[in-house]
Amino acid sequence: TVPTKTTVERSSRYSQLPEPLRSAVLAHEDGQIEDAYPFYRRFVAENPKNPTALQLFGLLLSQLGQYDSAIVLMRESLSLFPDQAEVANNLGNALLKSNRIDEAIASYSEAIRIFPEYVDALRNLGLSYLQSGQFSKALEYLERCVEIRPTDAATWLAKANVRRQQGDLTGAITDLEKALELQPDYAEAHHNLGVCLRLQHHPEKAMEHYQAALNLGMDRA
Repeated sequence: TVPTKTTVERSSRYSQLPEPLRSAVLAHEDGQIEDAYPFYRRFVAENPKNPTALQLFGLLLSQLGQYDSAIVLMRESLSLFPDQAEVANNLGNALLKSNRIDEAIASYSEAIRIFPEYVDALRNLGLSYLQSGQFSKALEYLERCVEIRPTDAATWLAKANVRRQQGDLTGAITDLEKALELQPDYAEAHHNLGVCLRLQHHPEKAMEHYQAALNLGMDRA
């Protein structure tokens, strides 16, 4: 088949990468994780001090659920090239998935130190504090997140989760309505809004949002 313009552009963009790292990145970008794996493994085995390969292979292992190995590789990448905000954020994700919350908080905080307006890291840090029960700190970082990117529906959802944990159902409903204003097909926001409305004794309104969540494909008992 004739390569598309996109394929040509991507090949050009990665033309300077050595093989098999180039093949690994192209397969990874296409979502072909199992195909990318052996290319990354081979390149890292031959180039154990390449920070780019280490962090990309770490990200792929994290996507495969191999968090311990992912954490080792991403930490090694950061030791070689410390100021990688995205890698620090991805490391935080792997640590959080491993229930190492304090370490995840430290990693997200490092990402924000490197790049203070990193919205994903701010949101993730807020979610980590939420998971650890530190609701005031969670809200502090999520508020910073929406100040930078007020159109981020996921952050409004996260804020609502914090407010619900604080017992502020009215505030949670307001945040969830904002999330749905920004993203009407947000199934989780519909579900959580249903929960809050039920707790406020508005069962008919709650059922509307539960039904919307089901219609959007949410599969939750």
